Amino acid sequence: MPINAMQSPIKGVIRYLGSQLRLMHLDKGFIQMQHEEINDSCHHFMQLRLGQSKQMSLILLHFTLASEISQALNTS
Repeated sequence: MPINAMQSPIKGVIRYLGSQLRLMHLDKGFIQMQHEEINDSCHHFMQLRLGQSKQMSLILLHFTLASEISQALNTS
């Protein structure tokens, strides 16, 4: 499956997680803990959904998720 076909569900998950982080106005220590939990959840999600393209998708997801967390920290 090409990466483009997977971006829509991934972006939906990332947007949801990012919006939750911004809404909660979490302190940095708690966000770091949540980031680790989110990574575990996303890894599980990728294993279920993406099969062979998982590694590339995880790389894309981690970069985008890091960006969302950075934005959440800057807006809180």
